[in-house]
Amino acid sequence: METRMNDIKLPTIIGALEFRREQYGWTNGKFAKKIGMSRSHFSEVMNGKRRLPLNARIKAYKLGVSAEVLLQNQ
Repeated sequence: METRMNDIKLPTIIGALEFRREQYGWTNGKFAKKIGMSRSHFSEVMNGKRRLPLNARIKAYKLGVSAEVLLQNQ
């Protein structure tokens, strides 16, 4: 599902995290560690069962995930 912001289609947080992870060529476990999460918690986020914590959003931003995407609600 996409969110509209001023008629711009933004990817979901999950989509943006997956895109960035693939860009780095990292496993889910390595990406989870880089954003300060356990692999199991990250997996729950990616499966839509949990929200991405604020501290993980900040770290994801530092890895290149768009702030506009990270600020949207899941």
